[in-house]
Amino acid sequence: MRWPSLQTRGCESHGGSDAELSGRRSTFRHGRDYVSITVPAFSERLDVNKLPSYHGRLPKTMKQVTIYRNWIQNLLQQGKIRKLPQKPRFTLPVRIVNERVTHDCRPLLPFITTDGRFPNLQSCWPIVTWAAQQPHLAKIDLKKAFHSIPLANDQIGAYAFELEGNYYAYMTMPMGATNAPKHFHQVMGIILSKLPFSHDIRYYQDDIF
Repeated sequence: MRWPSLQTRGCESHGGSDAELSGRRSTFRHGRDYVSITVPAFSERLDVNKLPSYHGRLPKTMKQVTIYRNWIQNLLQQGKIRKLPQKPRFTLPVRIVNERVTHDCRPLLPFITTDGRFPNLQSCWPIVTWAAQQPHLAKIDLKKAFHSIPLANDQIGAYAFELEGNYYAYMTMPMGATNAPKHFHQVMGIILSKLPFSHDIRYYQDDIF
């Protein structure tokens, strides 16, 4: 299989192609053709007004604080988080591993409604079986894909966090959210099904084959 030309902006690529999930709409180019797709907003059906008073752990070392501060400034500039005018009742714990920042969303689990509570991470084995039968294989790894899916407006206050007395909230789907894998899989299916060569594509989270 020869991988068709697939290009957009700002992506880390493997196999000679680029791709990016961009805000509420994603645009892909196949040759001279553009495909524009609406991306569904992420929601775990949390009732923000019923969250208890809880404030998660903060970075412990100066190095972690610096990493966290730079990460916040970067996402503020990209419009993926916003600064809150006042202290929220609930803030997420932060985890920094190998200079990678994520937030632990497990404290939110008891407050996710039944409809939104069950994650569904697809099995990788059908893709492995399919890939083993292909004469040629190309791979794209989407860059920062999770932070490109919009968060439903009524869910923004649930994913708040703190640094140095300032409070921020995600505007996009947090990487550590319980149902993020399931929603990301759904979004990838919507986007890739619109491409003219979708029958030759398989995907596992942010990896496209």
